[in-house]
Amino acid sequence: MRAIRFGSAGVTLEDAAEPVPDPGRTQRVRIVSAGICGSDLGFIAQGGVPVVPGHEMAGLTDDGRPVAVQPNAACSDCPLCASGRANLCPSSMANFSGMAGVDGGFADYVLARPEQLHELPASLPVELGALVEPAAVARHALVRLAAPAGAEVLVVGAGTIGLLAAAMLTPTHSVSLATRHPHQRAAAEALGVRAVDPDDAFAADAVLDSAGGQSSLELAIDAARPGAGIVTLGAATWQPKLTETILYKELDLRLSLIYTGDDFRDALTFLAGRPDIAPTLVTHHFALADAEHAFAAAGARSGQRSIKVLMHP
Repeated sequence: MRAIRFGSAGVTLEDAAEPVPDPGRTQRVRIVSAGICGSDLGFIAQGGVPVVPGHEMAGLTDDGRPVAVQPNAACSDCPLCASGRANLCPSSMANFSGMAGVDGGFADYVLARPEQLHELPASLPVELGALVEPAAVARHALVRLAAPAGAEVLVVGAGTIGLLAAAMLTPTHSVSLATRHPHQRAAAEALGVRAVDPDDAFAADAVLDSAGGQSSLELAIDAARPGAGIVTLGAATWQPKLTETILYKELDLRLSLIYTGDDFRDALTFLAGRPDIAPTLVTHHFALADAEHAFAAAGARSGQRSIKVLMHP
């Protein structure tokens, strides 16, 4: 089979051994859609990962079932798993497909445990099913934010996760999505989300920083009302500097790490109920053999007007 590798030569497409399932323990999935995440671009800049990358993926099992593949595999036995925080289970990150320990979905085939496979309904085509993973990231971040119904929420960052989070909130909250690019604003409006200029003044009861940078965190802190909660998704990849404002407002700053199985299922249900969302956010499609152009499009969001870039083996 074919598989993408990240290394000193950048993005390369290589021949690899086709994975063989272990009956009762793993199943094989033929990849139909695989999404490029910002973390993948970071891995390329850092020189690669030791496994086949790609953690946003969907495909067909050997018996023909369309599934989204949850890339993290928790142990199900530890106290964290028992308390509903399986995303913090050591096994969850040690066996994360496409990042650590397990080959991911930038290939023709991938192996996964049965509990990692989530069947896709007809309303969510497998060709777009890779969007379930970033939707699960958005879902878990909103669980961490815990903004009560009716609250004014600001979402900073209008990439895939920010747009998904804003769309999830809009039916029950007063939501503003800070967008910098016209194509992001157009996507927000298509999804019924109110897009605003990030340079405007805001006052929010809760803020989700989905961009994960110093400037986005500062915007979140400035916009949050005294006593508000902020969730940021990017602190693992940078060194945040906090201003005095976060103290004087006594803000509650939280981090959000991937998702649980419940988050993944909730995200799938959300996308299945809103069949307009996936085709709106997926702006580019590439063949696996054209991976170099796919990553170039994903890395040049404003010039390429890209939101979510998918590859299709």
